[in-house]
Amino acid sequence: MIVNPMTAGHGGLSTVSFGFGRQVPGLKKAVQQSVAQKDAVLHRSILVAQKNLFLPYQSHNDQWMPRRTCIVPRSGVSIPPLEMSSLLASQPGPWVGIAANTLVYILGNKVLLRGLTWEGYYSSWVLGALSFSAFGVYGYSVVCLYFIVGSWVTKLKMEVKEKEGTAEARGGRRGIGSVLGSGVAGMACAALALSPLPLEYTMLQVGFLASFCSKLSDTVSSEIGKVYGRTTYLATTFAPVLRGTEGAVSAEGTLAGVVASVLLSGYAFLVHMIDIKGLLCVVSASLIANYIESVIGATFQDTIPWLTNNVVNMIQITLASLIAMGLFFAF
Repeated sequence: MIVNPMTAGHGGLSTVSFGFGRQVPGLKKAVQQSVAQKDAVLHRSILVAQKNLFLPYQSHNDQWMPRRTCIVPRSGVSIPPLEMSSLLASQPGPWVGIAANTLVYILGNKVLLRGLTWEGYYSSWVLGALSFSAFGVYGYSVVCLYFIVGSWVTKLKMEVKEKEGTAEARGGRRGIGSVLGSGVAGMACAALALSPLPLEYTMLQVGFLASFCSKLSDTVSSEIGKVYGRTTYLATTFAPVLRGTEGAVSAEGTLAGVVASVLLSGYAFLVHMIDIKGLLCVVSASLIANYIESVIGATFQDTIPWLTNNVVNMIQITLASLIAMGLFFAF
């Protein structure tokens, strides 16, 4: 076989002959078609790789977020790739969420136990794993910010609170009841986002954020009001009451709670978890749920034995999630 080197190149051959210059008809065209087919296969493979390995972004209601990543071997078992793109994906999935959260809990064991009992530690691990799996590192960071700010404000001027009898039990360390009272709605939103149910991802994300913004607002307003509230009023009648009374509100505490809600939801907006519409829904829902929580505390909490602070908190954050999702869906 003789190939003319001056005319042979990528994509085909101009002259191919056997023996004494005898050309083989159609061989040039066949070689060109074969090369073109291989190029097309390679192009499709690159597109598939880009689609599945994080290079483009996927859209949730016109919000561009990193695409979730996953490698599916022949066995059919999904194993997340151990790369930075998996950690930054909007919904990295259970494998990455569990691994990342477990690493945080192992390395930060001592720090976490300053604000949590052992029961709270293990139950908050479930919250963290679900949050990371469903809403990625940014959703996880929202939970971390809530825990850090909430723990700090709870221990703020602890000696004053202990003297007046308004301090949280166990020096402010949170148990399983407190974790559920803070995170049960967020866990539900995360679990639904991971489920195969045809639910809108962004709406569940709004509900997730509203639950933590509402709870942080409630915690900040309550703890600031206990220390700096000059005059506290009952949420139902606005009659003056002692600081620490169930259902009591103060101007100082209310303002601090609004600021906390705006800042946490503003952070979520800056990292593109929500747009301006979602921001307004989250802040509005958190403030509405906070006032309802104060009304429940002032009206029913002293008369119904099982209506503890943790139960009231669970009602509050659930209402915040539902109201936020309802507003987001309606508008």
